[in-house]
Amino acid sequence: MTPLLQALIERRGMMAIVWLLPLISIGLIVVSAGLIKTRAVPRWQAVCLIIGLALLMNPDIDVISLAGSIVLFAGLLPIGLGFVRGAYDYPN
Repeated sequence: MTPLLQALIERRGMMAIVWLLPLISIGLIVVSAGLIKTRAVPRWQAVCLIIGLALLMNPDIDVISLAGSIVLFAGLLPIGLGFVRGAYDYPN
């Protein structure tokens, strides 16, 4: 086996960072819970973020990941459009 493929399979070296990727989703779920608590965005948007991120934590089944991406998009699109339109106030 080639050294590169061996490192990918055994997750040696910098490939160990791959084990930390679920922390991104967990952190964004905590942020979404904060959005619900502070009512910074409508509740359905924050719930879409939580559901979408939870579904994206499954890397093996592509249909579940696709559904998670669609739900996440549905929650993030209105937030992004709100920033573009200047609907959210934030300090300089």
